[in-house]
Amino acid sequence: PSSALGTNVTVAPVPANADLTASTVTFQAQATVPMTFMRLVGINNINVTVTAQTKKTTGLEVAVVLDNTGSMLCGPNDGAPNYSDTSCSGNVVSADTSCTNASNQSRICTLINAATQFVNTLTSAISSSQQLYISIVPYVTTVNVGSSFCTSGTNCSHIATDCASNFSDYKGNAIGVANPITITGNTSSASNKNVITNISPNTSGLTVGTSISGSGIPNGTTITSVDSGTQVHISNNATATQTGATITVNITGTVSNGSQIITNINPSATTFLPAGSLIMAGGSGFSMNSSVQSADSATQIHTCNNASASGASVTLTRGAAITYDTTNTNTTQNWMGCVVEPTSSDENSVSGVINSATSDPDYTEPSNWPNWYPFWWASDSGNNWAANGVKAQSTATEIQGSVVADWLTLYGPNQGCPVPMLPLTDVTSSAGKTQVLNTISSMWPRDAGGTQVHIGMIWGWRVLSPNGPFTANNGHPLSYSNASTTGWKKVIVLMTDGTEEWPSTDNMTGLGQIADGKIDTTNTSTAVTNLNTRLANVCSNLASNGNYIIYTIGLGSDGASNTQLQNCATTSNGGFFEAATPSNLQTVFNNIAKSLIALRLTQ
Repeated sequence: PSSALGTNVTVAPVPANADLTASTVTFQAQATVPMTFMRLVGINNINVTVTAQTKKTTGLEVAVVLDNTGSMLCGPNDGAPNYSDTSCSGNVVSADTSCTNASNQSRICTLINAATQFVNTLTSAISSSQQLYISIVPYVTTVNVGSSFCTSGTNCSHIATDCASNFSDYKGNAIGVANPITITGNTSSASNKNVITNISPNTSGLTVGTSISGSGIPNGTTITSVDSGTQVHISNNATATQTGATITVNITGTVSNGSQIITNINPSATTFLPAGSLIMAGGSGFSMNSSVQSADSATQIHTCNNASASGASVTLTRGAAITYDTTNTNTTQNWMGCVVEPTSSDENSVSGVINSATSDPDYTEPSNWPNWYPFWWASDSGNNWAANGVKAQSTATEIQGSVVADWLTLYGPNQGCPVPMLPLTDVTSSAGKTQVLNTISSMWPRDAGGTQVHIGMIWGWRVLSPNGPFTANNGHPLSYSNASTTGWKKVIVLMTDGTEEWPSTDNMTGLGQIADGKIDTTNTSTAVTNLNTRLANVCSNLASNGNYIIYTIGLGSDGASNTQLQNCATTSNGGFFEAATPSNLQTVFNNIAKSLIALRLTQ
């Protein structure tokens, strides 16, 4: 045979009896190529041989990383960063929280429907058992990993703890809620005014000098004697006759600036402040919460952090460790599962850094993963949920077609925390597909915190990484070498309708608050520049790995003009897709699904 390249052109497998249905097949092409100038020296033709290898794509691991920020409440008109109630109200059916109304063009409902169709398209085309795994990663500035790392309570892997067994925040301090010591007893204002009787459960641990307070007990009252297991004498007369009155037992001690030791503890430290218990912020000398490292005696403890001031007879507020909350209602005071990145020591302006590495795992892939800090916003001036109560972030408070005028009014320690992500799941099984679709349908925007796209991208990498932190499920995620030899592809599909942003100084994000310096600055403007650099670094590292295909989707003019998204996709043999309006978002997702289905041969 002949071709434009020459004569005697042949293409055949090597060896000749090779199995063409194998996952990897080597082909050899040969041709006789006529020479032009070489004829002058007597060479009319040369034989050319080229060898190529084809690999059949036998399966896919796909991380679908989806923007759940507040602007996704908008309709087809532009949203962040300059949205208003008016610009977000067009073509939206606010009451359609199930996203079943065909007239509803809200961004979140369009995304839910497009992502659902994406999964259905892939599962219809790839039905061979365990040949398609999908992960769903909703993100805002943080990702919710609680259900992946926690079984219940404080039993969590990969979540940072202080020197005791309690969760710690990104500053290395124990986090929890007030847990005062209370007893009940009878008081009298008529006779035996300085006696409390019928104490329940008992007087164990109470000592002379113990401070108590409560209704009918004057301020400054202390215990002058412990008479029995059910009775004490007090220093001031009771002002009310009560049966079963609730009495608060106050812990006091002597603190010294810069010291971890607290002395003169009253009542008994071994009874009320054992190792692992908490001392809460608020008392003089305690600007930060701390765990108790050890109860050295009934009157002395070691804490995990140094005291910030000195004082005698300081009242210490006992705390109860937060636990992992599985309800995902955003109305809890417990930790709901979102995390703050453990960036390296060079980027932290606060103490208690748990990652001393020189590189930052929020844009790299360490072989040994550090722990993540719980995303738990302690009540402060910007988010005073202790006084105002925890406000729900839900379909009832975050309404399509409208954006909360001041997102800081949605008080709570989990403000800005999206629904839990789902690690790689076998969607060739009906149960696995149902899990994936349920995760997609449960998404809803969190109108708080801005946008940190690189947080979504790095968690997309993490769910596909064979180096952890997620446990392999039925052999997935595949190791890089196994994926390569068996023809599997690792794919990230990331969608956003905005750009990196840090909206305010008091904002809590997946990199803490701006004052913490976890983005290598304490300036919000510089932070945005650094966030863009961080996204570029994530994408560059993914591309250099050589095992990933990245597709990015920019929704609306903000997303479409996101040059970081464009550059990210072009480095990985994937593609950048503009979805100017929600109406063509489903087309974009469908085109990516078809591209993945067609991905069968690679050079």
